[in-house]
Amino acid sequence: MKQSLVKIVLVFLISLAYGTTTSWADFDQGGGADPFALASEALVLTVADVGPFTYSGVAQTPNPLVTYGDFTLLKDRDYTLAYANNLNAGEATMTVTVNIGNGTTVVDKLFTIEKATITVTPDADQTKIFRDDDPVLTYTSTPAVTGETAVFTGALGRIAGENVYDGPYAITIGSLKLADGQDGNAFQKDNYTLE
Repeated sequence: MKQSLVKIVLVFLISLAYGTTTSWADFDQGGGADPFALASEALVLTVADVGPFTYSGVAQTPNPLVTYGDFTLLKDRDYTLAYANNLNAGEATMTVTVNIGNGTTVVDKLFTIEKATITVTPDADQTKIFRDDDPVLTYTSTPAVTGETAVFTGALGRIAGENVYDGPYAITIGSLKLADGQDGNAFQKDNYTLE
C-alpha cells in the first residue's frame, strides 16, 4: 500500500509541474509514468474562441489558448494546429491535435473571416445641364487589400428629378457593384462589402 500511495503522490506533483514550462521529459527518470497517461484516450480539452477576423488577402492562422483542466498546453510541445478555408471571407476551421495521454485528441474549432469594406465616395460638385442626359457620375474608392485591385461594374445613380430649383439631387449607389478580378488580379467580390 505504501508503494501505491507514493506513486499517486508523485504523479500528482508531476502533473502540477507539467502545467508550467517544464516538460515531462525532465521528470522521465527511472520509468516514471506520464501524468496524462491516467487520462482517458479522448482528453476533455477547452479551446478558446478566436476572431472574428477581417479578410486581408493573407491566410488567418490564429493561435488559441488550449487548456486541459487547470493546465495550459503549449503549441508544438503538446499540440499542433492545422487550418482549412482560412483565406477568404466566410467560416474557417482550425484543428487542434493533442498527442499526449493514451492517444490522440482532435478538436475542430470554427472561426469567422468577415468581408473587408470598400467605400465609394462620389466626387464633389457634379452637375448636369437641364434636359441633357445625365453624365457618368464619378467617384473615388478606398483600396482593396495589398496585392489586389478593386473591380467595379455598373454606375452610380441619383435621385430622380429635373427641376433646377429642387436640386441638388442626392447621388446613390445605383447599379454600381463589385466584380471579380481577371488576368492575375486576385480580387474576388465575395471577399468585400461595397458601401
